[in-house]
Amino acid sequence: MLKPCEKGLAAAVAALDDPASTPSARVLEAMQQGQDGSYSQFVLAQSLQHRTAIQSLTLDAGVAERFARLAEVSLAEQRRIEAADTVPFETFRQQYLDIVKLASE
Repeated sequence: MLKPCEKGLAAAVAALDDPASTPSARVLEAMQQGQDGSYSQFVLAQSLQHRTAIQSLTLDAGVAERFARLAEVSLAEQRRIEAADTVPFETFRQQYLDIVKLASE
């Protein structure tokens, strides 16, 4: 039985014998066949395909409820922080971008 590192080495040697089997070669082939060689069109198509697959999955009701509670807590905390803020935004922005302060951090 081969060790994991030996399996990896065997796969690399096999790829040298058949470069068309490498992931990058498969991507290039898919780009040529489906997107006229456009990498950005290929990436967009892959993204849309993955989005469709993920959206077709169902989320466990318990998990959905947990995320909803976490969102409520997060929004309440955000409101609390914003309500306690006494500095006008423009003052905050100027302080945040103060070159002297930036240089000392």
